[in-house]
Amino acid sequence: MKFYKGMIPWNKGLKGKHQKKRKFCLDCKKEIKRHDALRCKSCSHKGERNINSGGLSEIHRKNLSEACKGRPSSFKGHYHTEEVKQTMSKERTGIKRPEFSGNNNPTKRLEIREKMRKPHPSIRGKNHPCFGKRMKPHFVQYKNIWFRSNWEVILAKELDTKKIKWLYEPKTFDLGNTTYTPDFYLPKKDSYIEVKGYKSDVFKNKFELFKQMYPHIKIKILDEIYFRERSKR
Repeated sequence: MKFYKGMIPWNKGLKGKHQKKRKFCLDCKKEIKRHDALRCKSCSHKGERNINSGGLSEIHRKNLSEACKGRPSSFKGHYHTEEVKQTMSKERTGIKRPEFSGNNNPTKRLEIREKMRKPHPSIRGKNHPCFGKRMKPHFVQYKNIWFRSNWEVILAKELDTKKIKWLYEPKTFDLGNTTYTPDFYLPKKDSYIEVKGYKSDVFKNKFELFKQMYPHIKIKILDEIYFRERSKR
């Protein structure tokens, strides 16, 4: 049923729980739409209640202190240098730094932009904190296992219909400065299957390096052509 202008609401004249309760601001007495608020938006940001102006009530401060008790400080053991302290004091007093504003900003230089695009050499390869750690997929779930694509789920179902035992990403191979994790492993055949729709240059170089370092391992790539022909059947 649609409501039009001038129609009488169904709860007009009713009392008790059927009638809609109206709430008003404690300060300006304006009507509030939110049922869980005590004040309107303008009154809630006035005076001591405004966090941005620096004023907090004593009750609010006590609640914040109790909530932060036991939390380790993220800046514990670190100290600002004198140069950083001076720059922070200048920025807080409102003095701008013309040597870093406008076109003088170093991020606008081509040399610095190229450096920012390239990853830092100190965290590349084995120095990277995520080296050798497999990123868990969260795309499609089948048999309480998360997969990276729908094609991988299709292959898993196909192997189940053929009663072929499979394992999903059980092993990661070390390739020096990088790692490689095949998608499926078939224990009976002692072989791997890689599901890859788009073969990027990074994957091609990684796969060639894997075949050079592990020539005895059997691996097969199932690409887009395989799954399209299967869908036509």
